[in-house]
Amino acid sequence: MNNKYVTKDTVLRVKGGVEIVDHIQSQIPLRRDGDSLRGTSPFCEDARNESLVVHPQRQRFECEATGISGDVIEFEMRSNGLEFVEAVEMLALSHEIYVEYGARRGFENRRRFSR
Repeated sequence: MNNKYVTKDTVLRVKGGVEIVDHIQSQIPLRRDGDSLRGTSPFCEDARNESLVVHPQRQRFECEATGISGDVIEFEMRSNGLEFVEAVEMLALSHEIYVEYGARRGFENRRRFSR
């Protein structure tokens, strides 16, 4: 396990600086469905299932078929099999957001999800 930690300020900058709709739409076509957007979920085996719902006002996503939900960092982790810090770093890099590292536990490489 990697012992790298990102600061809370970095996480907040990433969450505030990365629009979830733009990020997900760069990978998955989305269509308007009322106040939210809908697309094919990367978490389902059925490629025709439009169970991914993105809520722009809340900056959240959810897969109705699997129950997976979260923010843009969680989406990056789950859809690409990344650990928390890796997902924060990738999002920050792609949106030119400064990443600060710290020695304190809290926002560390604590989880890894596979697709």
